[in-house]
Amino acid sequence: LQAQTRAWFERTQVSRIRQQGELPHWFHGFISRRDTEQLLQEKPLGTFLIRFSESTVGFVLSYSRGRDRCRHFILDQLEDERYVILGEDSAHPELQGLLQHYTTAPVTPYYEFLTVACPRACWEENPGVPTPCSLAASCSVPPLPTKADPTPRPSSPMQEAAASADPYAHVNKAPVPAEQPPPAQPVEAKYQQLMRFHTYAEPCEGFSPPERRIYYEPDEPIPFYAMGRGSLPCPDPENVYAEVEL
Repeated sequence: LQAQTRAWFERTQVSRIRQQGELPHWFHGFISRRDTEQLLQEKPLGTFLIRFSESTVGFVLSYSRGRDRCRHFILDQLEDERYVILGEDSAHPELQGLLQHYTTAPVTPYYEFLTVACPRACWEENPGVPTPCSLAASCSVPPLPTKADPTPRPSSPMQEAAASADPYAHVNKAPVPAEQPPPAQPVEAKYQQLMRFHTYAEPCEGFSPPERRIYYEPDEPIPFYAMGRGSLPCPDPENVYAEVEL
């Protein structure tokens, strides 16, 4: 909506409301309703401003009607480009003429008058559309004045002598040599040191001897030349050979 309002204002309105090349001081541009009410809450009765609408493309007339109370009216533009308060009959070719009219004629049905314009404290101008700047800078609290230094009391000669001396005594201290890192040990020496902790103890007495394992013969017969004498309980006749005495 702000982009549409900005384009509409630059195309059709900025040339009509400029006064001597500048925007009037009562025009506040993009300012929210809440900020408007905060701005007008301490202003005299009837203090007014013109701003952009937050719900449609157009202008809104806002004015103060007492402490902490404001009224907001949407301004309409007729086919002949005259300005009018929506629901009113009094139309004017310029916004300045509309504001001047309601300083002498009451806004119906409330019979309230516009009195003085609420000027902008400061504003920024973005491509022809002014936007209100922060009010914090104009409402900042000035810094508190510093207290004057009290009259110094007379000091004794001993205190003056102590004050003239250096606040800290100079101590001449021999520099402490930095500790030299221990020489790097060769890898073999480190390995020998580690091996000291990996010694093996003798087996304790009382342990049962290890279980003897029995190996069984394979299912397939083993050739005779790969077997020793007496290996088989019943030797196969095919594998029996005789020793010949020469």
